[in-house]
Amino acid sequence: MGGGLVAVLIPHLRVPLQLIGGSFSTVEQDSAQEIEIAVTNVMRYEPGWRPEAPEFGLPDQTFRQGGARPEEVREVINAHEPRVEALVDQELVDMVSKVELELTGRDDG
Repeated sequence: MGGGLVAVLIPHLRVPLQLIGGSFSTVEQDSAQEIEIAVTNVMRYEPGWRPEAPEFGLPDQTFRQGGARPEEVREVINAHEPRVEALVDQELVDMVSKVELELTGRDDG
């Protein structure tokens, strides 16, 4: 028998929770879909909402004068989700601040 590593797929519950056919919906660990959900969760929570991780989350950008701060969004995502590098851009479209987010995998090797 070889001593190689065996990949084990560990399903994660989909967030928000979804009940489909009597079972909770899951996503594969480290899949693009699971990473997207993780980044969405970082952006949904404000700091202080999770008692076990009070620094987790992004301060509310909704009514910030001058619109969202792209550098703050990028810093928070990059700090809390080590599997991706966030690139954030902002532009004014029809008097509305539009923020675009692009995620790329980090090459730590």
